[in-house]
Amino acid sequence: MFVDYYPGKTLLHRLDVRAKLAAFTALMVLLFFFTNPLYNLFLALFGIFLLFYLGLPTHKISSILKPIAPILLLILLITAFSYPAEDFAIPAAKVVFYKKGWFELSSGGVLYGITLVLRIFSMVIFSSILTCSTPMDHFLQLMKISRLPANISFLIITGIRFVPTMQKKVEMVFNAQKVRGASFDEKGLVNRIKAYIPIMVPLLVQSLYMSDRLAVAMLNRGYGAAARQTSLEEIRMAGTDYIFIILSLAVVVMGIYLRVQGIGRL
Repeated sequence: MFVDYYPGKTLLHRLDVRAKLAAFTALMVLLFFFTNPLYNLFLALFGIFLLFYLGLPTHKISSILKPIAPILLLILLITAFSYPAEDFAIPAAKVVFYKKGWFELSSGGVLYGITLVLRIFSMVIFSSILTCSTPMDHFLQLMKISRLPANISFLIITGIRFVPTMQKKVEMVFNAQKVRGASFDEKGLVNRIKAYIPIMVPLLVQSLYMSDRLAVAMLNRGYGAAARQTSLEEIRMAGTDYIFIILSLAVVVMGIYLRVQGIGRL
């Protein structure tokens, strides 16, 4: 999930995008090194701390987390009944709560389900932190430095940028249609699809209108006329950025060591 850039003066805001991507990659890798939920819980709490450190309003944080809550609950329920107790090594994961034929609810399944939930939760949190603390122009400059074709870079950045915009449009249209008396609690798949037509049609019109405005804006700014695009503010690495990159590598090495030693497994 991507959210808008939120201006600020924190250390995360001042870091170069390359240092933030290195830290982001290290944390993503670390999430998959452990199956014990305690380790992933620590990373999830660290991500929540960073969200508040960025100074994000409470309603913005809740808007990030609310959409994924039903998905996380479903993953937890499915995983709890999908992994038998003999798949796990530690005694605490071998407790069987209920068993009938192949249908088994074990403590290991519940713990592993919590691990998966915390992984997805942390991935959403860390990706939101990255986009909240980094202007889109910095991502575009990084792609230019990486020799990625300008058209592909623009396509990627535009896609990322318009995800939060369309989320706001969905919420606006949904509330407007509810005020007009539209009901979205119909039973049955066909009736539910019909109930959401008043939302899909305005969103389709809005997306076409936004695409047209973007094309006009690009044309007025002479996009593609110059062989080399320049930026108002060039990204530069500082000493703090190199320290963060080194720390990120150290975190990955530590995670590999713990993984080899069997620490953090169920």
